[in-house]
Amino acid sequence: MKLFAAAVLLSAAVIQAVAAFDPADFDQVITLDVNNRRDLASYCGDLAEEVPLCADQTPRDIVFIVDASESMDEDRFYGEMLDYVLALLCAFKNNGKNRMGMVSFKSTVDVQIPLAQYDRDVFKNKVEAVRATRGTPQEACCSCCTPTGEAFELAQTEFERFPNSPNQRVAFV
Repeated sequence: MKLFAAAVLLSAAVIQAVAAFDPADFDQVITLDVNNRRDLASYCGDLAEEVPLCADQTPRDIVFIVDASESMDEDRFYGEMLDYVLALLCAFKNNGKNRMGMVSFKSTVDVQIPLAQYDRDVFKNKVEAVRATRGTPQEACCSCCTPTGEAFELAQTEFERFPNSPNQRVAFV
């Protein structure tokens, strides 16, 4: 099964890294620039309001791949970036069939939230736990390097933990 990737572009480094990927590896690649609110709204609805549920209720395995490199300042990562993860989460039905996870990339590539079935409240709490790492030795952000390719590989590893899953695989970058 090929991977569906939606790349929400938050930094020039991510744009360059995503551009290096072969689109043939994916069924579909969508790029959105969150600096252009209209671009994101055209795909997700007005983020000032609740994001509507996806019209297609196909079960999905969703991995959010988030940039935690130096190109993201801490305020943007712990604020805007994690807020977008939560906003996009609202588009997916809480049906007990979807799985979600989150991978971050900086000087290391880490599984912040393992791919698993979570209800929205549990996933939200896990995102908030990542937010709570700010200023601690376990801080999720922000250090050198932008190993986007390795982040895709780690996301693929997460998907492969469920080899017989009929779910559509989606990676949001």
